[in-house]
Amino acid sequence: MAVLRSGMQSLISTFSSSLAYWIRAFCAVIALAILILGQSAQAQSQGGPVIFPGQAQSVIVAPTSLTSSRNMNFGKIAPKPTAGNVILNPATDTCTTTNTLLRIGLCQSAIFAGMGQRNFTVRINTPASVTLTGPGTAMVLDTITLDVAPDLTPVGNGNGNGNGNGNGNPRYSIVSPTGIFTFNVGGTLHVGANQAPGAYSGTFSITVVYQ
Repeated sequence: MAVLRSGMQSLISTFSSSLAYWIRAFCAVIALAILILGQSAQAQSQGGPVIFPGQAQSVIVAPTSLTSSRNMNFGKIAPKPTAGNVILNPATDTCTTTNTLLRIGLCQSAIFAGMGQRNFTVRINTPASVTLTGPGTAMVLDTITLDVAPDLTPVGNGNGNGNGNGNGNPRYSIVSPTGIFTFNVGGTLHVGANQAPGAYSGTFSITVVYQ
């Protein structure tokens, strides 16, 4: 969508990403490993090939667009009698916990990719919170944070709304020589007391305005 504002063309791109939170019993992992090993042994005993599929992927970014290239994941968390938080740092892809919550496995921020031109200004709008639903009480992900380095740099405008933190709609300058940029998204997941085991997931939208 193209909108003319003060002689400046703004193109708005929105993309939704998904995130997953897993509370799983270790026996499920062990059972899966036993199943895979059993199938491999059976194939070998019958003289057949043992095939393990692999994956390869690439992200194609169109001009003045936005795409999701990786989903957010908080790994596996053991519930406690008291509530706690899991804080995902998008700059380091590390998770820290509060109130002695136990967490293992994958911890990764969501990654979005866009393309403009060097020195273009972009505004990135993030949601205030995201709801994750599953077998038990819904959980909330909030305090959404971005890591924009090294392709973007914050741009201030003197009124506090463009310094990278203003009103959830901060402005950045594209410093990537190619105009292609990526940024990571993290946040704080609130885990309830005695949270019911199972898979929890939700979706969220990121909007980028090219100026």
